[in-house]
Amino acid sequence: MTTPDWRDLGLTGLLSSADSVLIPLHVSPDGDSVGSALAMAAACRHLGSRATVVSSDPPPETYRFLAGWEDIRRPEDLSPPFDLLLLLDCSSLSRTGRVRELFDTSGLPLVVTIDHHRKGERIGDYVWVDPAAAATAEMVFDWISDAGLPLEADVASALYTGIATDTGFFAYPNASAGTFDRAAALVRRGAVPDRIYRKISEDRPLQEIRILGRALEKLQVEAGGLLAWTALTREDMLEKAAGPDDTEGIVNRLRSIAANEVAILLVQTDSGHVKISFRSRKKVDVSELAGEFGGGGHARAAGATVAGNVDEVTREVLAAALSRLPQTEGDHRS
Repeated sequence: MTTPDWRDLGLTGLLSSADSVLIPLHVSPDGDSVGSALAMAAACRHLGSRATVVSSDPPPETYRFLAGWEDIRRPEDLSPPFDLLLLLDCSSLSRTGRVRELFDTSGLPLVVTIDHHRKGERIGDYVWVDPAAAATAEMVFDWISDAGLPLEADVASALYTGIATDTGFFAYPNASAGTFDRAAALVRRGAVPDRIYRKISEDRPLQEIRILGRALEKLQVEAGGLLAWTALTREDMLEKAAGPDDTEGIVNRLRSIAANEVAILLVQTDSGHVKISFRSRKKVDVSELAGEFGGGGHARAAGATVAGNVDEVTREVLAAALSRLPQTEGDHRS
């Protein structure tokens, strides 16, 4: 059932009655996925439940500074049964990657979904969705505060990370007055904004700067600059000794180009797939664009992963993106 908030969901009772809770990160986990999961795991432990955070993809090194990061498990290290599956920041099992395989033969336990995305499958026995929330971490903060659970500095840092990253450090239009109120409360509880910003945005490995340089070398613009894109091959990644984490901030650099409406980054992974990141400014809902390729996200930030060759996928993605752009007098490439 879908509920308007945590009170109708009965979330505290559901979690306290579960002996074991599995909390998956979504594929290509971001700060909201990681921060929300680590905060919820800590809350579950206060309620007497054994909580395990699991990630199909390697947990991003960017968030290593968060307490509990080192305890994130991989699907191959786990086996059912679990009493409760807690989906955070995603509303479908497919978005958990290989975690879904844990339940192919044993069946699903009780499923609770907490999400702030406007679209999705809404799978779960209990579903709490709030599209007005800037981040799932906002929703988790509201529940923890209302439930009267301890909110130590480590949990505050995890939740602040989720909120800050999903709002572009409060630069995106989804940052509301309530977002700033929650961020201030988390700072009072021990989150340190400058440290978190530095860990995420400034303390970057050398290979990340090098792969950024390659991406900018290959930058292309279409439709008079409305569309900016770049594609990285497996050879690019190997030459610069870069991994998936090292490409995370590139698409935002593309969106910063004057006159840009849609920015796209395509990265060929070593598994024969292409990871696509979409960003937009005002006129194009990139969650719909990502949905054409089996992905999803927000109106201004979304992503997808598809099987195939980077050149073939690039052609398909560009055609889909161009069809959604506002009409221009010409289409120019540079």
